[in-house]
Amino acid sequence: MSLESNKTIVRNVMERLDARDIDGLLTHVAPNAVWHGFAPVPLDNAGYRQAIGMFLDAFPDSRFPVSEYIAEGDKVAAPHQLRGTQNGAFQDIPPSGKSAIVDAIALFRVENDKVVETWLSADLLGMLMQIGAIPAPA
Repeated sequence: MSLESNKTIVRNVMERLDARDIDGLLTHVAPNAVWHGFAPVPLDNAGYRQAIGMFLDAFPDSRFPVSEYIAEGDKVAAPHQLRGTQNGAFQDIPPSGKSAIVDAIALFRVENDKVVETWLSADLLGMLMQIGAIPAPA
């Protein structure tokens, strides 16, 4: 596998996410993939589908623009933003109608042309402040 082919696989995953096509996204993911950073414990594909589905329901206009793809070895990093308006409940937080822009980075490990492991780090505290769920510091 080349670095460019790994970047293409991850680009396909992120483009499917941006299009809100989780079925299409999972065609680029191994059946036994592990997802870190979406819940307190690592998730399997079914858990990821549930977690991302709840987010997409809460932020129905969400988009995930990627600034660049950086590859080394079997890993590809995708610095991106989560952008959307909270028009649905999010983790028991009622809809606020407020928009949020959240910086995030996802790191993907690719084997045999499939994503096998993903780590997400996102500024969820900043998102909660932007939607008014918690007060911003003075």
